[in-house]
Amino acid sequence: MDLFLIGLFLVVLADNIGVRAHPVRCSPPICPPACSVQMVPGIPCAGCFCPSLKRPDRPPFPPPHRIPPPPPPPPYFPPPPPPPRLPGKHLPPLPPPPTPPPPPPLPLPGRPPQFFPPPPPPPLLPGRYPGPPPSRFFPPPPPPPPHGRFPPPPPPPPPHGRYPPPPPQRKLFIPPPPPPPPPPRNFFRPVP
Repeated sequence: MDLFLIGLFLVVLADNIGVRAHPVRCSPPICPPACSVQMVPGIPCAGCFCPSLKRPDRPPFPPPHRIPPPPPPPPYFPPPPPPPRLPGKHLPPLPPPPTPPPPPPLPLPGRPPQFFPPPPPPPLLPGRYPGPPPSRFFPPPPPPPPHGRFPPPPPPPPPHGRYPPPPPQRKLFIPPPPPPPPPPRNFFRPVP
């Protein structure tokens, strides 16, 4: 089997000796099946080449001096320079101010003015919190006691501005001072 393949390869080489290979590539439908698989030594690529077929005619090319020159490129016009920047005009315009709410309606004559609750506060932006930002100089407040058992708040002051009297304080028991000791007796003085 090996000798048969080597002999077939030598026959193909003998058939292709002196045949000038053309570098024209053909599409597979144009090449016959027997020629599209032949390889010719010296050709870097597997082109459509068959020694038994007529070499395909190359399309006629005009000589170099008859090739029309390419059209000249269009003239280049640089873009106009941007207008000069005016001072303070390079920033985007500020958003329009918010429209104020409409004023409350006037009270009717002979009737007390109606109560209109204030508008709700705007919602907090994401990442914001209502309290002041934490400071690295002051420790954070202690956490609340568990189960929400907060100490009772102090009673509010009365509306007239006077505070109630303080609650009576428990008096501490102070024992009375001991009686003074008796004077020392003078044994040299006669007792009456």
